[in-house]
Amino acid sequence: MGILESWNFRELKPGDEWDKKIKTELSQSEVIVMLISVDFINSSYISDIEVETALGKHRDNSAVIIPVLARNCLWKTSPLGELQALPQGLKAMISWTDLDDACVDVVNGIRTIVEERLAAKKAA
Repeated sequence: MGILESWNFRELKPGDEWDKKIKTELSQSEVIVMLISVDFINSSYISDIEVETALGKHRDNSAVIIPVLARNCLWKTSPLGELQALPQGLKAMISWTDLDDACVDVVNGIRTIVEERLAAKKAA
């Protein structure tokens, strides 16, 4: 749709300093989508570095975090537990009868946030 650029760790290339690259990308992000799963919750790097950096940006309003419940897990006890998540109804994507419906719900939620942020930038 051309309203945002995406980046994820799978775009790291051989020879990249992964820690530095992840921190750089996070520092430049205005919308941070975090796919929540038990593996995400249990990763000390994600919890200690990525989530803390993102929460700092979220608190100072330089970015918004959008938690996306990919798989069932105890995410409400995590630091992201105070944020509204997608998909609607807080039913993990993997639990939806039709995964395409879950994806459309998530994409529509992300698009709404991105469009609101773009409109606010234009108005400022």
